Amino acid sequence: MYLFRMLSHVFLPVLALVFQQALAGNDISEDIRDEIDTWNLYSRCFGEDTPIKFTLMQHKAMKSCMESPATNIIPLSNDPEVVQNARLVAEPATRVSFLPATASLHQSSSSRHFSKRQVDTGLYEQTPEDFEKFFREAQQFKDSLQTKIGNLTCVLTQIGMLRTDGSINLSMYTEGIWQLVGQNGGGKDPLFVNKMRDNFVDCYNIAQAWPQSNLDRSPITKQYGRQMIFFKCAKKAEMKTCAQLQLLEHIEKMYGPIDMSRMPEFKGDKYEAALFGMKVMMEKEEPEERMVRNFLWGNPNKDH
Repeated sequence: MYLFRMLSHVFLPVLALVFQQALAGNDISEDIRDEIDTWNLYSRCFGEDTPIKFTLMQHKAMKSCMESPATNIIPLSNDPEVVQNARLVAEPATRVSFLPATASLHQSSSSRHFSKRQVDTGLYEQTPEDFEKFFREAQQFKDSLQTKIGNLTCVLTQIGMLRTDGSINLSMYTEGIWQLVGQNGGGKDPLFVNKMRDNFVDCYNIAQAWPQSNLDRSPITKQYGRQMIFFKCAKKAEMKTCAQLQLLEHIEKMYGPIDMSRMPEFKGDKYEAALFGMKVMMEKEEPEERMVRNFLWGNPNKDH
């Protein structure tokens, strides 16, 4: 009996921990929650059918690009060196090196011999084999990265976000997307459509005006930097404006239409006024009100 009690004291906590971890494995991951949140936001913003149509376009493009990997690479620069590197990605037997030539794995065997002085620097005494392993893994990382970028540029081209020369297709954002949206979601309101279009144009101008000297500091940004800046800016603009649309709907449903004549500083932009109004209400609420709101509507994974 004593032995049984002793074992129960030891194993029951362990079993409880294992059970807890098993249950945790069934939790919805943060990545999945983010995709659900984005899907729901876009469904309300652009209409329920629009994300479905866009997803079908994405899957069709992905299938095509994966079946023809050699045609995935789009040179995004007039720089001959950059264009050549882009073409090399489609050739699995070729290795594109972003590291200095003296650090390449493709040196002659005699040039890969390290002196004792070279391998003994630093707190960790590295061997020639350590260097070989590092450069081999670095090359594998670069190959994988370029393949991923190649597939991404291929998909973005086929769904119209990039032109065939790799440049940003701004007309997809100012015109094409609204043909897909039609009169669904925010597409019913010309003010919303124009606001979103203006945001996309601003993002494009920001990307085009970005100093080239800053982009040249990395091989990736040298080739794709302006596209990266635009897409990140455009997605932020989409999410902010779509959130403002839902805030406006909520406020008008709960409190009635916003009297824009009393908020002249927003120049008729009811979406910016809705966001401002919600911030004011949250800032001025009592601590007890905030606690109730966080309890009912807050993220359970965050401490409030």
